[in-house]
Amino acid sequence: MKLKVFFSFVLIIFIVFFIYNFNVSKKYSFLSVGDFNSKGIFDLYSSFVDDNFKYVSSYNFFYNEMRTTDLINDIKNNKKINDKFLQNLLIKANLITINVGINDILSILESSNISDYYNFFDSYLYDVEELFRLLRIYDKEKIIFVGIYNPFVNSYNEYFSYLNEKLELLCSKYKIYYLDILDVFDDSYLDGIRFNDSGYNFINKEIKKTC
Repeated sequence: MKLKVFFSFVLIIFIVFFIYNFNVSKKYSFLSVGDFNSKGIFDLYSSFVDDNFKYVSSYNFFYNEMRTTDLINDIKNNKKINDKFLQNLLIKANLITINVGINDILSILESSNISDYYNFFDSYLYDVEELFRLLRIYDKEKIIFVGIYNPFVNSYNEYFSYLNEKLELLCSKYKIYYLDILDVFDDSYLDGIRFNDSGYNFINKEIKKTC
């Protein structure tokens, strides 16, 4: 009788443990970080609520003019977002999307001589690597970096190709998923320099593939 009670108790513990782990594995906390396009990526998260995982929370940290160095400083300074701190959000997030860099690139193209482009690009890439190193201090889970797109579509192609090749290598080094949109995003995916609905729908499908 005692043996039967013991095994019943063990079975109950096992079932509770299984259910707990199953539910925990289905819970997600999302964090979207970046420039003016990040708000739209954040809005996509509501469409992720399905049978694949249980939606828990999502946070968005963005401002229109954000550059890579701005984000680095915000993380180092542990910037407060409403009642949360950025470092804590990074630690707790199961999935982070990073959408930053286009402001850096546009400022280079608008204010530099063609002969200086690659020097400035390499400086930008150095900042990106510093950002990736910093992100990996606080978050060991899935990070998606949305690649640099060409808002000029038919101009500066060689420079954007160079940047995306280097960015993809950096993402691989830090085990960050690189979402390459350069060859996809033409005028039909953009509204000026911003993503339009078609652009966000494409990103939505690509992010879902990684979940």
